[in-house]
Amino acid sequence: MTVTSQPLDNEPRHEKYYLDPIIFKACCVEDQLFKVPRYHFERNSEIFQDTFSLPVPGNDDAEGSSDEHPFVLEGIEKVDFACLLNVLYPLDIPQILTSTTTDEWISVLKLSTLWRFLDARDLAIKQLNHRVTAVRRVVLARDYHVADWLRRGFTELATRGEGLDQEDVEQLGYTDAVRLYQIREDAIKTATSHKVRYGYEDSRFQDANVEDTFVEDFELADMLSRSYAKIRRLSASTFVKITAHGSVCVQPHLSYGRRIEKEADACTRLSSTIPFRSTSSYARHCHTGPSDGNIDFLAPFVECLADVKDRQESAVEQEERRFT
Repeated sequence: MTVTSQPLDNEPRHEKYYLDPIIFKACCVEDQLFKVPRYHFERNSEIFQDTFSLPVPGNDDAEGSSDEHPFVLEGIEKVDFACLLNVLYPLDIPQILTSTTTDEWISVLKLSTLWRFLDARDLAIKQLNHRVTAVRRVVLARDYHVADWLRRGFTELATRGEGLDQEDVEQLGYTDAVRLYQIREDAIKTATSHKVRYGYEDSRFQDANVEDTFVEDFELADMLSRSYAKIRRLSASTFVKITAHGSVCVQPHLSYGRRIEKEADACTRLSSTIPFRSTSSYARHCHTGPSDGNIDFLAPFVECLADVKDRQESAVEQEERRFT
């Protein structure tokens, strides 16, 4: 055994593979502690990036630093959290994605959407793409803002041979079930008339009726689905931070011979929309779960970043004019 003369604190640390751990506690029906590297939470989730950047009061232990002071995830099922960790920190080499069940991928989609793990969200969508029924695809599309699933699900339900059963109606809701029933009835009448006149049926009438009937639903779904990609594109040129007083600050980064930092006017709107009182409350704010037909704070957040991007481009143009 080799004895070193230097204290351990002075040992050189690898710049890439010296990872800080963090301890989470999932608080729902039954509390459970999890200890994992902070790496993916800091690198791949906007929510946790900003949460971890908050200052820690001088006399308090940082949340997540020990079993006695865990980072509390209120309202999060331990099963859901374990499924997300299985994707972020696979214990098998190589990772076997096909062994993950449909319900486990739905758990990954749920938390990756709430906390904006964009790569994990994309992976969950890809894995679930052909695993779920049309009815479940519609329900998941509404809950987790997957526009393609909503359009595909409604189209399949409107054009398939069998109608909706009682379980389908309960999952979809009365309003959607009635609209689908009306599409199918109208399509039968139109197809019958078309066959009498031209001698063959044409399913395009059903597809057109789906688009017309659910046009507002599809527009909302498209907007929410695109918002995740929009955040991804803007993340390289903007960052979000929480001030010591709990207000949200969105700052663009401009580089034109020198670095320009400018607070966005939309911070006031975000500050009043998203009140945070403690370090983990930023992540907890997203734990309310999906709400059918309602846009959570993601929409104003994306709108704010879009405003910042526009002002950023305008400032660059002004700088260019000054030097030409």
